[in-house]
Amino acid sequence: WGLWRLWDYLVLGEITLRCSVVNTFCTSLQLDGFIQPIAELPDEVWALSATLLVLAAALPLSLLLGLAILRARSFWFTFWVTFPFPLAPICISVTPAWLPLMALVLAWSVLGLTSLVGRRDRKGSARLTLLALPAAALLLALLTAAMPQDRYQRPVWADNALDSFTNWAARQNFALFEGNGPFGLFGGGGGLANADGEVDLSKAGPLRFSGRTVLKVETDLRGRIYLRGFSGAVYDGGSWAPLPDEAYSQLFPDGEEGEEAIPSYSSVYHPTLDGYQPMNFPALADRETFPAKDYAKITVRNVGADPGYVYTPYHILSQPKELAGASFVNDSYIARMEDVWTHTLYIQPGCDPLSGARLPEEAEGAERNYSYFVYTNYMDVPEESWAALDRAVQEISAEMMSGDTEVPAYQRYMQMMNSTSVSNWGQVHLLMADVVAAYLNETAEYNPDTPVTPEWEDFVSYFLTESHEGYCMHFASAATLMLRYLGVPARYVAGYVANVPSSGKVDVPDSAAHAWVEIYLDGYGWEPIEVTPAYEGGRPGYTATAEVTPTPTAT
Repeated sequence: WGLWRLWDYLVLGEITLRCSVVNTFCTSLQLDGFIQPIAELPDEVWALSATLLVLAAALPLSLLLGLAILRARSFWFTFWVTFPFPLAPICISVTPAWLPLMALVLAWSVLGLTSLVGRRDRKGSARLTLLALPAAALLLALLTAAMPQDRYQRPVWADNALDSFTNWAARQNFALFEGNGPFGLFGGGGGLANADGEVDLSKAGPLRFSGRTVLKVETDLRGRIYLRGFSGAVYDGGSWAPLPDEAYSQLFPDGEEGEEAIPSYSSVYHPTLDGYQPMNFPALADRETFPAKDYAKITVRNVGADPGYVYTPYHILSQPKELAGASFVNDSYIARMEDVWTHTLYIQPGCDPLSGARLPEEAEGAERNYSYFVYTNYMDVPEESWAALDRAVQEISAEMMSGDTEVPAYQRYMQMMNSTSVSNWGQVHLLMADVVAAYLNETAEYNPDTPVTPEWEDFVSYFLTESHEGYCMHFASAATLMLRYLGVPARYVAGYVANVPSSGKVDVPDSAAHAWVEIYLDGYGWEPIEVTPAYEGGRPGYTATAEVTPTPTAT
């Protein structure tokens, strides 16, 4: 009768717990599907209902545990009745509350030890319980003090073992789970994962983030790092897309007649590149010129970002044959192998295009051939954008020629161009990128709540001539086209920005998503450029510093 009178509260309690479990599951595994109660009731009512439900469920469970411990005196019966409770949160990477977990482990330890004595010697079992209980409690207390939960970090060997096992299991094609993230690993295997393939600018409305973690990073780097994923070459007024596969026919040939075609993501390159990967050029140049500099290592685990990409910092030393579970895709990005979520790469930190770094002599020919490819394919500007771009360039030119500009980037550019000779065109292109960034900062406002561009408008033209407000997608898109219009090869890049603390470990949230620009510097390679006002104050390519790392091997 009492249960019936509380039935309405128990139903509300079930709704509360169901919402909590589902939302915890979605948060941990980076899935959509969050739910909330339809009824609008005070928080106190929901809390009271959940408490009553837990108490109602605890009654039969207490009787069952009493039977297991006092009557059956069975360790295994007790273990299997209680084990699902900590197992459920652990399976979705949620650590149970520490004190209840330690109390449960203490109970298991004591029951396990006393079960060795057996039922026939009850006095011996009682004596052993009196000895085992304080001893086990003391041991657990010492372990808790030695490894406090708020400061404990797993040793490197444990993380490496976990990564190795995860990636090994993924390759075995075990169809255990489906979905995204570390528990959605299994059920494919062998090929490259599909990336989104384009950035749809027509959906670039007000920014909204959940705060969920999308990448877990451990690295020798410290400070701000840019983790690149997608790079876009083709702009059509409403989106960015990679170059079509046909554009790579010279660099990535289909093979001789009668031979099997080489896929576009292959690490086998046309002889004109001599086996070099363009994304390695800056690191190779810096390494050749400054061989005493330290390497840096980074391990990135994708737990919720676009599953097609391996998100990497700049200046990658790891070359195509040294990658495990990933592959370079043309000159564009690194693709993740299906069901492999953790990748370790080596990079050359602190590369500076103005340092005088030069590629090894044997790589210079490959770079010259690739430079020709870049100027052929990364200079296109759609006709619909010409008017807006020309207007922007004319405004820059007018202010520069006025002779009284107070914009530092304009002054540096004019000083360079007024010098007797220009010997470093890479420096000129970098200054031109600074000029474009300064112009956008002067004429547009950073606004994360910028509404969607009207569907009949060109995205960049509307930003430059009408709205004058936007965020990284607007600024990066406009800067890319302006630089191309000025004769600088450029492409749009999307990824994440992370600030690595002294521990070298950081969880990257979805709110760290960002877009920026890369420009090509002859003889050096692609250099990232920051053009969004909210992120100004440094170059993405060499913002971070590195700790000492031993000589890398393929991983």
